[in-house]
Amino acid sequence: MEKGHRALWRDHKKPVMYLVVLVLLGLLYLNGMLEGFILGLHELEYLGAFIAGAFYSYGMTTPLAIVAFAIMAKDMDPFVLAGIGACGAMVSDYFIFSAVKEEAGKRIKIATGIEIRIPQADGLLSRMFLFVLGGVVLMSPLPDEVGAMMMGIGRTRTPWFLGMAFVAKFLGVLAIAGISLAVLG
Repeated sequence: MEKGHRALWRDHKKPVMYLVVLVLLGLLYLNGMLEGFILGLHELEYLGAFIAGAFYSYGMTTPLAIVAFAIMAKDMDPFVLAGIGACGAMVSDYFIFSAVKEEAGKRIKIATGIEIRIPQADGLLSRMFLFVLGGVVLMSPLPDEVGAMMMGIGRTRTPWFLGMAFVAKFLGVLAIAGISLAVLG
């Protein structure tokens, strides 16, 4: 049995990376760099909205994107903000979706001696259900990895996924902009 940091890294890459990102975000917050980054996105206007949209797709960075959208909503038309943010999110979601879609039906190793088979939906009803449920997850602030995984397991075709991702993110960003304008003025 292999011991040491290599075995830890090989068997637990994702949880370790998650913890590293959390620690880095905490440090960036404590020294004020995170606030500067979010305000810098606001100054980039359209490009900043696109980048915030890309951040809106990942579980770890969704809160940052929500704050950036709320700040940007004061100076940008909410529909333009939603459209540009949705484009950025759609691109990020496509990367997640394409990685997950290829893995549906395959066996993966999750730890030493433990393998699971990623399910694959076969029936039309289950595929439609996963498409709709995945779209709801994409629209929510929940991590898009879950919604993209549902749609990948449901073998959603790429054009349908891109359309659903755009509409879901457009509505999500529009809701964030509308709520922030109503609450923050």
